Amino acid sequence: MNPPDLTHRFVVRLPMHIRNRIVGAAKYHRRSMNSEIVTRLDQSFSGPADQEPRSPLLDCPIAEPLGNEREVQLLQCYRALPAAQREALLALLIR
Repeated sequence: MNPPDLTHRFVVRLPMHIRNRIVGAAKYHRRSMNSEIVTRLDQSFSGPADQEPRSPLLDCPIAEPLGNEREVQLLQCYRALPAAQREALLALLIR
């Protein structure tokens, strides 16, 4: 006998800009969109229940302002770089 299915199918409507970001992140991490969403949700709930939710992008409380859209885009591009390229970029910027 097979074990009972421990997953739940859930349909959600996503704005296209969020869907596109999920597609890009899933490709970057080489996983399906579903796996990307489940992984990110799991990470957002990984702390103690009474802990303030934190932004995985900026490692700051979600309530803090994220800056303007260009700053957020810049940080996303930076985080997508391989470690060696991030270090090289920092070396150029911080002298």
